[in-house]
Amino acid sequence: MYYFAFMIEMHLGKWPGNPSHFDWAIFVALSSTSTFLVFYLGYLGVRLMIKRDVAILWQVCLVFILEIGYFFADTFVTWNLTPISRSHISVGFWGIAMDPLAPQVITGYPVIGLVVALALIFLQGRSAKVKQTAAG
Repeated sequence: MYYFAFMIEMHLGKWPGNPSHFDWAIFVALSSTSTFLVFYLGYLGVRLMIKRDVAILWQVCLVFILEIGYFFADTFVTWNLTPISRSHISVGFWGIAMDPLAPQVITGYPVIGLVVALALIFLQGRSAKVKQTAAG
């Protein structure tokens, strides 16, 4: 979120292209979605650490999958389906709206997190089976 705030401050008053009201509406929708995904994943992480609620690991996996899909869908649309005459808006301006996810995508965090969460789900299932077998 610091990176997103830095990018907003850096572009304040000097936005790429000449964004219209419609462009701003898309920017708000994209940045709200990006911000929600980051904060919700943080909430799930805190809940997992404090409450040890392993049942939310499926939600963690879902958020990681949504982050990966959201980033690829946005990249595909802005780089391939938007007319080249609007590239300053679609890539430059709307790209800033994706900045809350940029550090995660660059580091591979969603992919690594998804693999780890799935491994924890698998290990949790095996642990439960071992306990059930030992008790029965």
